[in-house]
Amino acid sequence: MNPEETHFPSDWTEPCRKIFLMRYETHGPKWLSEKFKTMGVIRTPLAIRSQARRNTKLIFNPTNGHNIREAAGMLGVGYTTLYRTLHTHYKDRLKKYANLYIVTPELLKELEEIYPPIPEGYISRKEACERLDLTPSMVTRHLRNGNLRGILHGTRWYIDGKDVDYVVNWLKKNPHRVSFKWARWKKEK
Repeated sequence: MNPEETHFPSDWTEPCRKIFLMRYETHGPKWLSEKFKTMGVIRTPLAIRSQARRNTKLIFNPTNGHNIREAAGMLGVGYTTLYRTLHTHYKDRLKKYANLYIVTPELLKELEEIYPPIPEGYISRKEACERLDLTPSMVTRHLRNGNLRGILHGTRWYIDGKDVDYVVNWLKKNPHRVSFKWARWKKEK
């Protein structure tokens, strides 16, 4: 962090400012609170956190990486899925800034290999439910039975849009059929 760009209240002494700027990213507010007590300055962890929020743009520089929620959005997986993957396999490579874990650009590239981008033409399970007029559990059942083609991306299903369109058209032509297993069977033959 660049000390000239930081904004501190007037009651923060220069030694407190320096320790804050040097140690907040690696040690966090609780440690700093204890350190300030040894210096004779009373700062609660909450006060230290709020000071960090004032200087957020300086502490969480986007060039350093992304937090887990941002990385999950970029990869197209759920937050908890990515969190579990990172803490199971990559815990030693995560950077921790205060109470946030930061995913570095190098780690993000490795994660893109684990969670490849969703192929074009694939739609989310929610959209497939709306098109087929089925519940999410029914669509998942048809995916697991092989009646619909889809990929499991983390914990989310993505379904081939062409497959869904074919089934919708088939159901329009054959309204008397209860199940669309026949549509899949006829398509394969």
